[in-house]
Amino acid sequence: TDKGDSITIALRMAFNGVLKNHINKDLLHQAGKLSDDEILKSFDLLQSLYRLDRQIGKNTGRMLAVRKELIEGSKRSKRKTMDILEQAEIIPKGEGDKATLKMIEKVRAANKEKNGIMAVLDAVRSKLGINAINKFYINALLSNPKTHAINMTSNAIMALIRPMEQYMGGVLSMNKNARIEAISTAAGIIKYYQDSFIMAREAFKKSDSILDRNNFKVDLQRNAFNRKAGIATKVVESPTRFLSAEDEFFKQLNYRAKVYGMAVAEGIRTGKSNKKIFKTADGRKYSELDAFVEQRFDEAFAPNKEGINKVALEYAQENTFTKALGKGTPGKFVQDAVNGVPFLRQFMPFVRTPVNIMRAVQDRTPLGFARKQFRDEYFSPDANIRAAARGKIAMGSSLFLMSGILAYNNMLTGGIPKDRNLRRQKFDTGWRPYSLKLGDKYYSYERLDPFGMFLGLAADFHEIALEVSEDERNQLAEANMLYVMSKMDIDDYTTLGAGSLGALAKNVTSKTYLKSLTDILYAASSNDPREHKKYALNKMGSFVPNILKGAMNDPLYRDARNLTDTLKTRVPFLGDATPSFNALGETRSRNQSWWDSFINPVTVSEEKSDVVMSEFDRLGVGFEPLGTKQGYNGNIDLTKFTKDGKNAYVRWNEILGSSNMRKELEQLIGSKFYDGLLKDKPIDETLNYKSSKATQIKKVINRYKRMARMQLLREGFITENNLSLSDAYMNDKRNQSIAKFGGTLLPTE
Repeated sequence: TDKGDSITIALRMAFNGVLKNHINKDLLHQAGKLSDDEILKSFDLLQSLYRLDRQIGKNTGRMLAVRKELIEGSKRSKRKTMDILEQAEIIPKGEGDKATLKMIEKVRAANKEKNGIMAVLDAVRSKLGINAINKFYINALLSNPKTHAINMTSNAIMALIRPMEQYMGGVLSMNKNARIEAISTAAGIIKYYQDSFIMAREAFKKSDSILDRNNFKVDLQRNAFNRKAGIATKVVESPTRFLSAEDEFFKQLNYRAKVYGMAVAEGIRTGKSNKKIFKTADGRKYSELDAFVEQRFDEAFAPNKEGINKVALEYAQENTFTKALGKGTPGKFVQDAVNGVPFLRQFMPFVRTPVNIMRAVQDRTPLGFARKQFRDEYFSPDANIRAAARGKIAMGSSLFLMSGILAYNNMLTGGIPKDRNLRRQKFDTGWRPYSLKLGDKYYSYERLDPFGMFLGLAADFHEIALEVSEDERNQLAEANMLYVMSKMDIDDYTTLGAGSLGALAKNVTSKTYLKSLTDILYAASSNDPREHKKYALNKMGSFVPNILKGAMNDPLYRDARNLTDTLKTRVPFLGDATPSFNALGETRSRNQSWWDSFINPVTVSEEKSDVVMSEFDRLGVGFEPLGTKQGYNGNIDLTKFTKDGKNAYVRWNEILGSSNMRKELEQLIGSKFYDGLLKDKPIDETLNYKSSKATQIKKVINRYKRMARMQLLREGFITENNLSLSDAYMNDKRNQSIAKFGGTLLPTE
């Protein structure tokens, strides 16, 4: 390059470095860890560099062009910083350090400027408040039709299971009237589904609940829906409006069916005749029992169509997971905290629904007796209520038994491995977490709560039990039950086993309605800066409506390393983010249809016939794919070296993926030599036990990685500063020696 370009590069690198260093020092100054004198010296250095640039610009026209390139090639925050430095040159005499500190504050503000979606959210926050942001966020989460399909499927299962439970309880307690009520309730579901649909449609139009006033599945503030809202607001609110209409339908259906079942059972118990000896004005025949049931049905509704039968209304609320949380309970405390401090809804968008789902699971185990409400039902003076409570225990026991048998026969999958590479390798075989395996297909039950949780608990416990001794297994079972007790109980036993670990911890934290909370807790407890960055990116990306991501159904997994990449994975027209690659340099496929991504509540995945990935998964060793950071301590960022619009990271994987590595690994895995090796994997994680299968595989992978890198270095990838990748590797190697003597390090990017 000529001297002008060299000066351009030098100025850009120097100014960027000094500015970054000054901003870091300014953070320390704000925290009280740096004195005014020290921050003033830092600013003086920044200002001196700027003065040098101005002086060079005055001396030659050539350098004026360089300076223009420096400024125009910078981000807006840096250009704004230069404008502030220009103002600092004309600070009136006598104002001294005080005026300079004000300039430092301006530099700080310029470099905190929000861009993109964060700028939009900041504008929304300042104009509309945190409640508007929460509403937008929740509607973005609920916007995918698949979410609504799952909600309706879960509610439908609950509506069908509850009469079955009462019938089972009636059989166990030899209560004929309870069985009659159960059968009549089931008949009511068929009888009243059309009426329920009509009421749900009316609720959607009114943007309000009808049967159960001001009780929504989503914990929104009172008068959350503005009935006079404009079209844009109604579009934003449409996901929660649809969700509320869906819940109205199932509440109406459950309520009407329960009222009908109770009325029929009461009528038969009190001796009402079912002979049709009466006629209506239009000639329709009816019996004394029919008249009694109709009377009870009319009495169950207020003039404004609100439900006033307490037992039936609680039944409907329980079946739709919208039952109010009791006063003085931990769940109610959390709900009040979130409602009182709306910002917390960013981490706990849903409170009542997950608590009610957990209660539903608890009530179907012996741990249900820890809850006062369940004890009241189980020992109720009403024989039919007692039968329903006994039916819950019977149903839960049946589900656990069935789940245990399925898990024992390897027909249920549990949660995902914690190790990133192990997790990716399992997914690459077609495996899916919390799924029922039938033949070569996986059918997800992960989000079909509460009954899907029984399957998940059995699967998780089975997987853990395979890895422990008999004594450890017994201890784990006890710890697991304590943890269930601590997590599920909403009354007196919340503190029991709060620190216990077990299958339930794995199952509960996988739930989508707790994802926001578990994500931030995981990031906060991690010492890995990458996890903090990942959380921040996912959080910002969560404001993009899920319907866009579901509709685009990207066939590939993507690695989002910045906000732009995150948005690309969620918005169809922004282009594609960098694909995710496996250890063989191959792009990773999602193996998911548009139907599964956008609508189907039970996601289906097919097992792949992949000898290599299946063996990786069987070994339980996570083979490391290529990383974007290479060299000593990751000093070389491959994404910054480009050629013909492609970065070195992608190209290296392309070279690796097009090599004969897969073929060689397939031959190795199928060979007698491989089969004769004594160990699947080394004793430790260094993979240095030569006679293990895993070590032999890693030797092949590393050899092909080295050959691919040699080809990559010959292809001439460079940074925007014209530093070649081969020079970066050489500089990185030299820097190890230079650093020992405190010299100036050579550039690696």
